[in-house]
Amino acid sequence: MVAAPKPKINVGTTADPIVTRLVQEDKVPWYKKPNLRLMYLWLFCCCMGVEMTSGFDSQLINTLQFSPNFHTCMKSPLGQFELRSATQSSAED
Repeated sequence: MVAAPKPKINVGTTADPIVTRLVQEDKVPWYKKPNLRLMYLWLFCCCMGVEMTSGFDSQLINTLQFSPNFHTCMKSPLGQFELRSATQSSAED
């Protein structure tokens, strides 16, 4: 019994021109579309929220090392280890 040859799938070598054509035909700027304005507003708020919280986390952890209570509780850890925030340690690893 001879198996039938598998049909070749043509994946193409260029991008789908439909999206390109739709973008070229659209003459309305993004700021005149309420749905895109709302999307960009939410995107800005989310990005700024991430930036503010990660900066606050790093500042809080680094400032904690200057506290006398930290050194009392950790029994003067200078030279033994470096306390880093989770965002800094994961970025360096």
